[in-house]
Amino acid sequence: MTDELGRRALLRCGAACAAAAACGKFVDEPLAIEVGAPLKNLLSVPMARLPELARPGGSVLLHVDAADVLGRRVSILVANTTSQGMRAYGAYCPHSGCEVAWDDRADSVVCPCH
Repeated sequence: MTDELGRRALLRCGAACAAAAACGKFVDEPLAIEVGAPLKNLLSVPMARLPELARPGGSVLLHVDAADVLGRRVSILVANTTSQGMRAYGAYCPHSGCEVAWDDRADSVVCPCH
């Protein structure tokens, strides 16, 4: 009976590993929203109102009239990256909670608390 339990445990582990590997493909891909009809709670800002984003490396910090689960004002960092085009990020560091910024020379988000 111990052999049978060992095989069952091995099969369960194998099935869990296969499922994790299959799901991993979806986790690594960036999330994207296709442009179309406006969604509920979607922030839409005309690009003409954000001249900072006209050039690669430009960025802007948008403050939304809303609060997150921690009671902080919702802020979004939008950057015209040189490597990946237009990107939007949550403006708070997930490690320290500080408001982040865009470093156009490094082409990445930077946190003043790190």
